[in-house]
Amino acid sequence: MGCPMFILNKKLQLLKSKLRMWNKDIYGNIHNQIKDMSSELSGLQRLIQENDSSVDLFNEVKKAQLELEKALDMEESLDTSRFEEVIPKLLRDQMNTMMVACPSEEEIQQAVFNINKESSPGPDGFGGTFFQTYWSIV
Repeated sequence: MGCPMFILNKKLQLLKSKLRMWNKDIYGNIHNQIKDMSSELSGLQRLIQENDSSVDLFNEVKKAQLELEKALDMEESLDTSRFEEVIPKLLRDQMNTMMVACPSEEEIQQAVFNINKESSPGPDGFGGTFFQTYWSIV
């Protein structure tokens, strides 16, 4: 089976791909659709003003208006406030506050002194020995 976090990660990856397919099938990129439909409608209305107002153009405008209204309704139905109902709160407010709080100087010092002195240097080029030796300066 494997580590529970590995299993969770794989399940989330599968869910992500399924959600992307569902979103593409149901909504597509609704914002691009609205933009495209609006510009198409503007173009048709410009044609009516410039040319003779034919019945075919009026029918195309009516059709474009209906499609735009449908897309706008779909966009409006994307109510993100429901996400809180669907996705349970995984962190209590107290835990969340603790996680986003800035660490204290003591916590940082404890973390630095828990680093293996002989560990390889980090991206800054300094290893654990440097920080532990020169802690009072750093």
